[in-house]
Amino acid sequence: MIVSEVGESDYTKILVQFSDVNHKELLELKFLVKKVGARIEKVNGCWLVSFNLTEIDFFINECEKLNYFVNNIEILEKIFQENRLVWKGRNFSFDLTKKPIIVSIVNCTPDSFYNSNNHNEISKILHKVEKDLVQGASVIELGGKSVRPGFKDISPEVEWMRLTHVIENIKKYFPNTVLSVDTDNAYVMMYALKEYQVDIINDVTGFDNSKKIEIIKDFQPSLVVMNNGRKKIEFRLLIFLNILVTN
Repeated sequence: MIVSEVGESDYTKILVQFSDVNHKELLELKFLVKKVGARIEKVNGCWLVSFNLTEIDFFINECEKLNYFVNNIEILEKIFQENRLVWKGRNFSFDLTKKPIIVSIVNCTPDSFYNSNNHNEISKILHKVEKDLVQGASVIELGGKSVRPGFKDISPEVEWMRLTHVIENIKKYFPNTVLSVDTDNAYVMMYALKEYQVDIINDVTGFDNSKKIEIIKDFQPSLVVMNNGRKKIEFRLLIFLNILVTN
């Protein structure tokens, strides 16, 4: 049996070709493919199996357990490793292949932590951050305004005022924490990146104007790009992200 990866893969679809398969190997292959929930089809005399990351990992484990395809496990493992889902930023690298990360949401808003430049309220926030980090949070995400449906917007200055002291104190007491700011405002994005070099910007509106994109280009943060159905994701952002990926 010969095993190889074919086509351009991503973590949702990994195509593996099995060729020169004898009758016994074919029975074992079909048995395992069915067991892990993958798809198999015959193309030009070879067998193509479409895996996602979870399925190919399960497939390899079952091969080792059942002593199937012993001479090909190393190749399968290499294919799996090359398709691992890793999110890298300036100060972090999260392997999401087998384990998701936990993001702690800290809302610095009147309905959560009121008056976040007040010493007592800052202490409450720091206590929450410490507790969540101890319990396994990988990212602390800060929001200075509500974005729930029907929310009443506030000025960028007010939003930033709610965030700046919180970021400053988290940087002081938890300097290695990966920080994300949830904002749809270019002004807040710029100050969060310029003043505190936060790691991640999360925009509920999908970075929907050129000013935001220019800020992203200048500071190069990691991004969470949300499509909430209310607005179309800015096409220029998709072009820019494609340039980053291909280069």
